[in-house]
Amino acid sequence: MNIIANAIDALDTACVGRTYAELQANAQRIMICTEMSIDL
Repeated sequence: MNIIANAIDALDTACVGRTYAELQANAQRIMICTEMSIDL
């Protein structure tokens, strides 16, 4: 969970000083991809 919290904090910091229109035009996002592995 700490990794996700850090990512959210980084996005918040990157958005400081940007207008709503700028944020809409270039939306920030966090993508989480998972996969299942049979290797143990």
